[in-house]
Amino acid sequence: MLVAPGTATRLVIMTNESVDLGLAETPHDRVIALFGAAEARLKEVGQVMREDPGLASELAAAYLLLLGEGVRAVLKDESEPAQELALARLAAAERAKNQESALVQLGSAAQGPLKGTLAEALAMSRELAKP
Repeated sequence: MLVAPGTATRLVIMTNESVDLGLAETPHDRVIALFGAAEARLKEVGQVMREDPGLASELAAAYLLLLGEGVRAVLKDESEPAQELALARLAAAERAKNQESALVQLGSAAQGPLKGTLAEALAMSRELAKP
């Protein structure tokens, strides 16, 4: 069940996701935390896309932001050891591949701006799926 935006429960969920990210010590851990939050947003898109396309578009945009600004930034962080980044890239590729079918299904059922955002998300996911 989707937790409505602006509620205390939503705040707790987002706080927990932020804490998970903050406690992540390695690039691999940060990638896993970011994908965890992204996967939650993707699941929520599927739950609301018929009833509230506007909210679904916001959730899809959040998914795209988590991957594009979050995961990609972790993978490009040159201050991290190469071996750590290699492990993070493998984790990102695996998680991205696991989400591809959900993105394709949601995209085929979507309309309007949501369809475009999901197409961007699929392209981003496919980019990250290349280790």
